[in-house]
Amino acid sequence: MFIEQHTKLNYRILFSSITFWDNDNLTLHVQVAPNFIGYNPSIENECVVLDVLELIDTLSTDGKGYLLTCECGYAEDSDILSPLTKNSDDKYIYWDLDIKSYRTILSHPLSKRESGTLRLIFDKNEYRDSIIEMMSELQKIIREGIAASSLSKKNLTNTYGLKDNFHNIIKNYPHITHLPVENINPYDL
Repeated sequence: MFIEQHTKLNYRILFSSITFWDNDNLTLHVQVAPNFIGYNPSIENECVVLDVLELIDTLSTDGKGYLLTCECGYAEDSDILSPLTKNSDDKYIYWDLDIKSYRTILSHPLSKRESGTLRLIFDKNEYRDSIIEMMSELQKIIREGIAASSLSKKNLTNTYGLKDNFHNIIKNYPHITHLPVENINPYDL
């Protein structure tokens, strides 16, 4: 049984951890979190990311892939148990997710279903524009880094305790006002 949901390719850029190289050199790890209708952005799902390389490929190819994966690159670590299927026509992009394989990242009532397929339907032009916007934001972050003052609990994850410990980090390293980005999860890009 298909459950069809028209949605947009919404996302949030989050910072998951800091690498301490020395007292004057700290770097951030960034990830792109999904934020579509039907997704459950609970704290347990903070390590679920959009695979930006796979996502770019969806603009030109159909097939199966782990567009949603764990920040470490192994989808199973986020309880994502199978690839999603991506298809398109002239007007829409379709993601088909086996509900049983994606149950832990779906919101209620989808997460309570025993079986079926969630078909996410994206307007093709909006989808493309969202990917272009996402890539532009990521390029800017990679080029310029992030001002420490712009980080807040809204854009930090707690996967590695960064959200809870960030204020202590800033307090212990007051001379750090700017943080370069070390990588983009899941691939250390």
